[in-house]
Amino acid sequence: MLSQSKRKISLFAALCLFCSMLELSIPKPVFIRLGFSNSPLLAALYCGFTLPEFAYLTLLKILLQGIINGTLFSYAFVLSAAGGLSSAAAMYIVYRAFSGSSRGLHRGAGQETKSGGKRTIFPEFSISMITVSEVGAFVSNTVQIFVSRFFLGPGVYALSPVILGFGIVSSFVLGLLTQLFCSNSEFLKTIQEPSFFAAFLPKPAKPMTQKTKTDRLVKILVSSTCLVTCFFTENVTLSGVMSFFLLIACLSTKRKIRVWPVAWTIFRTVAISLFVPAGRVLFSLGRLAVTQDSIFLGLHRSFVILSTTFYSRLLVPKPNEVESAFKPGSVMYLSMDYFKEVSELWYKRLEKNIYKRIDNTLLTAVKRSSNLF
Repeated sequence: MLSQSKRKISLFAALCLFCSMLELSIPKPVFIRLGFSNSPLLAALYCGFTLPEFAYLTLLKILLQGIINGTLFSYAFVLSAAGGLSSAAAMYIVYRAFSGSSRGLHRGAGQETKSGGKRTIFPEFSISMITVSEVGAFVSNTVQIFVSRFFLGPGVYALSPVILGFGIVSSFVLGLLTQLFCSNSEFLKTIQEPSFFAAFLPKPAKPMTQKTKTDRLVKILVSSTCLVTCFFTENVTLSGVMSFFLLIACLSTKRKIRVWPVAWTIFRTVAISLFVPAGRVLFSLGRLAVTQDSIFLGLHRSFVILSTTFYSRLLVPKPNEVESAFKPGSVMYLSMDYFKEVSELWYKRLEKNIYKRIDNTLLTAVKRSSNLF
């Protein structure tokens, strides 16, 4: 049986997945992230998660997002992990250091108490969720820009003003909404009760057949060969062929590959490479010299990035297969179960008040997953 602490971590990890799913449904530029999945992390700080609990939640969030989004073995997962870990560390440090007069829900009987002196370094100061959110977004975006340099080249710094500027605005809105939710949520108070998660009974998982195991092994060997070749070759044609093979493999297994993100990845990567001219000048666009080597380098980088994406889509289970990949009763299994319940219930709630809709959805999902009905 899982402890109450691990069940709370599982629930908040599921909320991170759900917020990430909502973000994917909102139209926006491909290189822009709203950061919805950080909202449950802010709420976890408000609920008094300890450092081990918060670290566990952060790692679980990053791993499960990679699995659900099909990016676990791609460059996107590296960026997500780098930004997520650094952002979570910054938010935890800032919140614990300056939450002296903030109000939070800490351990014990679900009572609302002030964050006391032992929990803060500067108890005479107070800090809002908006400030914590701003700090987390700035650190995350800065780290991801520097990490992106290894995939996209130094030209990525040209996009940094747009990314950092948008992050300031989106993190302000996110922090404000989280602050309002935490201040009005009955759900956050209810889950502090020691007996709330007491009745959890794991559901059986579907076993993997021998044929499935064999097919998976062959898939790993072939796709890994293509990926390694793409990484270590300097021939842009060969890297393009390897990327194309991985794409065909994805399509043959009925994995969904959207055309627009693929085209945007190639265009964006090549465009960023042009900011660092190299080789013979083909033509000029104003002050920008379009050079042959920069185009080839951009194409090679884009093929490597796409190869990691296709490779990840091949190896990561489909959303309807993810739950059976985990041991029943484990933290990851329970997180997926909570995520499924929240996703199904969200669209069935009819409350006009958004806070009541969120609260009722979360409470019902936890009770259904924990067999409390």
